[in-house]
Amino acid sequence: TCPGPTTDPATLAAHYAGHHVLLMTSAVEGFPIAIMEAMANGAIPVATDVGAIREHVTPDTGFLLPSTDEAAIVEEAVRALTRLCQDADLRTRLGQQAFALAQKKFSIARFRTAYRELLLPP
Repeated sequence: TCPGPTTDPATLAAHYAGHHVLLMTSAVEGFPIAIMEAMANGAIPVATDVGAIREHVTPDTGFLLPSTDEAAIVEEAVRALTRLCQDADLRTRLGQQAFALAQKKFSIARFRTAYRELLLPP
């Protein structure tokens, strides 16, 4: 489903609670907030290897789709999704590791610390 934009944290959390995976097949990205949100809710990113996505989506936290050809991206995504559907342990492990990484790198406390370090150098 595509619920459209939301800024309400409870609505966003409820949406992610019903999903195990975020599939993103963008041709161009920086590092999308949607991936941060998905990981922070334990959803596993399956994403094209563009922009800075590879800095956070690793074999420990999700799947990178390395191809640039659309047909190959579809095949890679189907393989990743099939593997996740067939392996509950992998799904659990990747979801937990994605969540842990998000808590470490994308939490509001981490953001505030980084922002203060940027604006108020020692």
